[in-house]
Amino acid sequence: MERSKLALLPFFVGLALLSYSWYTSYPLSIEFPGDFVFNHISIFYWLSLPLVLGSLYVLGVFSKSRSLKCAVSVAIIVAIYSLSFFYYSMPTADSQLFRPLTEYFIKTGNLGTFQLNHFYFQWPSYFFLADIVTSVSGLELIYFEFLFYAIIGVLLTATLYVYASRLFKDGALLGVISFFISMYYFLNFQSCPFSFALALTFVLFMLETRKKSAPLIVSMLAIFFCVSFTHYFVALFFILYLIFRSLINRSKQYATLSFLTLTVYLVTQTTLASWNWIELTVRGFLTWSPEYGSIAQTTLNTPVSMPIDVIAQTVSRTLTIAVVLVCIIGCAFMLKRRKLRAIDWAIFLSSFAWFAIGAVLYSLGSRAIPMFFIPVSLGAACLFETRFRSYLKGLFLVLLILFVFVPIHNSYYSFSNSFVPFQTKEASNAEHFLMDHYDWTNPSLILAHSPVRVYLLSSLDTKQTEATFEDEFSPLFPRLKEYDCILYTVGLGNSFSRYNYTIEVIAYEGKLNVVYNNGFSEIATKGSHFASVTP
Repeated sequence: MERSKLALLPFFVGLALLSYSWYTSYPLSIEFPGDFVFNHISIFYWLSLPLVLGSLYVLGVFSKSRSLKCAVSVAIIVAIYSLSFFYYSMPTADSQLFRPLTEYFIKTGNLGTFQLNHFYFQWPSYFFLADIVTSVSGLELIYFEFLFYAIIGVLLTATLYVYASRLFKDGALLGVISFFISMYYFLNFQSCPFSFALALTFVLFMLETRKKSAPLIVSMLAIFFCVSFTHYFVALFFILYLIFRSLINRSKQYATLSFLTLTVYLVTQTTLASWNWIELTVRGFLTWSPEYGSIAQTTLNTPVSMPIDVIAQTVSRTLTIAVVLVCIIGCAFMLKRRKLRAIDWAIFLSSFAWFAIGAVLYSLGSRAIPMFFIPVSLGAACLFETRFRSYLKGLFLVLLILFVFVPIHNSYYSFSNSFVPFQTKEASNAEHFLMDHYDWTNPSLILAHSPVRVYLLSSLDTKQTEATFEDEFSPLFPRLKEYDCILYTVGLGNSFSRYNYTIEVIAYEGKLNVVYNNGFSEIATKGSHFASVTP
């Protein structure tokens, strides 16, 4: 314990530097085409993150208190994802899908549009919760997203720690760290329905490690009802898990639980959710391609933009591979010593089955990877309780210090593909100006950056608009004369820059008039698509 106290001073120093870096960097953005987020992050962030992670790890690994180890696990994962809180709005990949959906529901109270861009309204738990919290607390939606993001992270971390500590009391901390480092690019961790349902499923796995009782089973069924009313893929995974658990244990109790959860699932999907989700799912089954190819291409062929990004990518890949190898070696030890529990085997088998389904149904494959890695991460915890303990202490300290290269690479990666995965305040103002003042009854073609296009489609009732939206992936791009309106943001500017187009060239060649300009985002249009608007 005395050694762990030595980590308190560097922790508080690192925390102070981290706070100062947030103060000087917030809100992170990009200011012009070709710019990178890395250019706007304070150097104190890169100095403080290794200090915070290293000191927290030392504090946890030498502590004898399980509650302190659990708290340290949570703090480490919050630090790992800390850069997300440096943005004006949630910077995750699907944030510009679920934010407008939530805004639309809060504004209209309407869940019954049943159009493709409002597909998630079939499972409204997330949207109900956002509406209730923002209405009662007066919290703005963008701040609710950050709060809920943090709550989901705490749930995922704390439940995973309890899951691992039931088997490895001392090594559970390493199991949690291994899971989140290995799954950094595969875990769908956002403020969104899937992540909410995933966190609740982790709670169910945590409860599964306890001895069954009537109150516990009732609690699990209640939580499962929330999962099935939040995301249908995740609920199906847990049903699949219970089926395998009943086969492994040859248990009538688990067979009954499988039947009960399946009944709850079918009732919620056929009554509370609309039937047309089945039609949309079947349509996706017949038309969408499995994503395994894109996962492999993204993992192995990630483009690099700057010399420092080359170093960062190399270190981050080496770090991830090292953690995965430790987990695999530890799993081999577990198999040899027959330490894998029935719950671990059931999650393994459920994940393999989910992989098989993902071979023919889009988006299921990547969602199974974190599930599969839940028991795999126990390998690191197992090795920590062997004669390799002292080596692992040093190894993971070095790995956590080097983790800083992961967010460095991430601050370059998305933008090398001209993709801006976050919404700036200026872009939000431009998007809302367009929605408030555009004549949606007039047939027209609108060009916007792909995440902005998603935001606009999700914000509107497409049954009441005659406008058509295109993005930079359209076959028409960049033929300027085809568009009636262009919502220019830095993300779209990145795509235009490949053709040496500036906003001035775009307006001139497209014969467009600029009706809105806030210095970062502009709206250019032709004809009378805006009524009574002063440029």
